[in-house]
Amino acid sequence: MWNLDVLLMKNGSVEVMRPSGTAITVPDAGTYDEVAFVASVLSLEGLVYETSYSVSMSSSIASWSDLVGDVDQGGSVGFEDFIMFSESFGKPAGEHDIRCDLDANGFVDFGDFRIFANHFGDQR
Repeated sequence: MWNLDVLLMKNGSVEVMRPSGTAITVPDAGTYDEVAFVASVLSLEGLVYETSYSVSMSSSIASWSDLVGDVDQGGSVGFEDFIMFSESFGKPAGEHDIRCDLDANGFVDFGDFRIFANHFGDQR
């Protein structure tokens, strides 16, 4: 399985965007101290994955390709996302939905809830 995580770092905190497609846009990229793209592959022996992404970062970009906290990838951070988030809350790594670990610390905890609450209501 191929994954790409976008780490948005600002003022010592990290938020994770997990893109649903291969075109990624990050608006107001200059407001972040750092933006990191982390690719990971979970592979069984002998499997090879190849993919490519298009990344656009500019102060002139008006909207995100994906949203932090949009767990169901429906284009907004809403009640359905909250239900999915609450099902993972407090569960250990391996038992929670990785899309709910919004600060990439391996747990779905209060830190993730604060990030989720900050983005609740966001829309693409």
